[in-house]
Amino acid sequence: MTTEPAASEIGRRLRQIRHAQRKSLTVISGRAGISASYLSRLESGERALDRRSLILALANALEVAPSEITGTDMAATGHLAEDRSLQSVRLAMLSIGMGEPAGETVPFEALADRVTVLLEAQRQCRYAEVGAALPQLLRDLHATLASGRDDERVLRLLVPDVGTGSSAEMQVIGMLTLTSSLVAAASGDRAQQAAALDHAADLAEKSGEGNALWFGFGPSNVGVWRMSVALESGDHSEAARIATTVNPAALPSPTRQSAYWREYGRALARLPRRQDDAVLALRRAELISPARIHRHPFMRSVLAELTTRAKRDAVGRELRGMAYRAGLPG
Repeated sequence: MTTEPAASEIGRRLRQIRHAQRKSLTVISGRAGISASYLSRLESGERALDRRSLILALANALEVAPSEITGTDMAATGHLAEDRSLQSVRLAMLSIGMGEPAGETVPFEALADRVTVLLEAQRQCRYAEVGAALPQLLRDLHATLASGRDDERVLRLLVPDVGTGSSAEMQVIGMLTLTSSLVAAASGDRAQQAAALDHAADLAEKSGEGNALWFGFGPSNVGVWRMSVALESGDHSEAARIATTVNPAALPSPTRQSAYWREYGRALARLPRRQDDAVLALRRAELISPARIHRHPFMRSVLAELTTRAKRDAVGRELRGMAYRAGLPG
């Protein structure tokens, strides 16, 4: 007995909402600005719902919140090791917000060492270590700050001062500019999208390959963001072309290297005769950082689309394994 492809978890929800409203494919696709056949393929899982702008267009067409389509449990918690610390982090943040951090007053040097170790673990995608250490570190930072001990230096650990006119400041501005380019792409503002990317590229040329505040800003990372923006614009071939101009080894952290392979895989997934390459790229991303595949809001849909075309070979087994680890039904 066969089951409906795992892909259609989001597509099935989309179809259920449309049927509940007694709206036809033609009506909803017209409102969303896509063809009825494309909407049908989204609903069946043959096409991934992997663009923010498309999710928003469909949500507006159906007059529902985007979360009604995507679901709030894009990847069920508890599957990854770092999930075990979520409740502890929430409780620590709640206690801090109430002015009762319940931490210990710790010498500044010890706090600074702990922050450095945690940030390095985050940079290396060791999120379980980050989750285990973060709650008590937050409590101790705020307790030490409240005691008035080394308050200025402790505050800098919580809110780093990058300095005016520094390379670090340039990198922070560059990351904000890259973020604005993706927002512009999602809203369809092509002029702002291009301007933001060009500005970020100029800043990257001046700053060089950097990693201030673990952002990893630099020419290579700008290339990865160009890939993301092209994907958001629906130009998968352009995203794949950009990928060939980026050296992932030049990216300063595993986090960004994983993002590169994930975006390259997303692009290849839509190109003719490149499915095997797409699966291998996504697998490389997963090996570096499982969360980049399991937690990314679009990846379950992309994996599901690929699964509908998977062969019974070694690459197909890799794909089905990833889909399983991302929480897709078998």
